[in-house]
Amino acid sequence: DGPGYYTVGSPATAKNILSVGASFNTAEASTAYGDSGTAGYGMELTAPAAAAGTQYDYVGTSDFGSAVTDYDFELDLVLSEPLEGCESITSSGVSGKILLVRRGTCAFTDKAKHAQDAGAALVVVYNNDGAAIVMGGTDASVTIPAV
Repeated sequence: DGPGYYTVGSPATAKNILSVGASFNTAEASTAYGDSGTAGYGMELTAPAAAAGTQYDYVGTSDFGSAVTDYDFELDLVLSEPLEGCESITSSGVSGKILLVRRGTCAFTDKAKHAQDAGAALVVVYNNDGAAIVMGGTDASVTIPAV
């Protein structure tokens, strides 16, 4: 079900399939669009040029942290290192930016807390298995928005 012959849409979706992938983080900037009262609101990439205009709708916000109240902002996007954000963030230049974190093995509150401790203005958790997620949990010390 991939984009061409001999490809699959998700890692190892068929028997005897070996999936290999690589990525290079070139998404440098994003801006929000819409508002939470509309059907479509989320993040739009503004750089690099090849990705500009790509929109990612927010599925939902978390049960912790502050709410996103201003949907007209532009912040750089930084990929989390470690990718799942389950430990202290070692990515450089996180302060005041959006930290992109992969869903994984630790609590969403841990991811948000590590992002906040690294100075992120907002944390976006993306789902690596394709299903919609709702980030549950409670942690009064998390004050940044998490979507």
